[in-house]
Amino acid sequence: RSYGADAILIILAGVSEELAYELYDEALKYNMSVIVEVHTVKEAKKALCFKDALIGINNRNLKTLKTEMNTTYEINNVLINHNRPIISESGIKTKEELLEINNKTKIKTFLIGESLLKNLSNNSIFSVL
Repeated sequence: RSYGADAILIILAGVSEELAYELYDEALKYNMSVIVEVHTVKEAKKALCFKDALIGINNRNLKTLKTEMNTTYEINNVLINHNRPIISESGIKTKEELLEINNKTKIKTFLIGESLLKNLSNNSIFSVL
C-alpha cells in the first residue's frame, strides 16, 4: 500500500495456507482489494474462505504451463455461490471463447494478456462484453 498499490494477488499454489490468510487479513486492514488465484478444485474450496476476495481461475497450470479452458468450467461449479466476482484467467484467444465462457458460467470478468498483446500488434482488438 505504501507504494500505491490498490490490490494484491494471492496465488494459492505459491504460498502456504497460513501465509495466504495473513496476506489477506493485512490487505483488508489497508483497505486493499484481494484476488485469490486458484487452479484446482481443492484450491477453489480453500478460496471460498476468503469471502471478500475476487477469485481468479487460472486456466494455465503453473507447474506445466499448459492451458486448459475446461479448468474454468470445472472450478466455476465449486465457486458458484461465491458472492464476489470470479475471473477467468489465461488462454482466452477470441471474442467467441469469451462469450462462450460467459454464457456457460455467467463469469463477466476476464484476464486477457498474451492474446490481447498479439492482437494489438496486428492492430485488431476484439470488443469485450
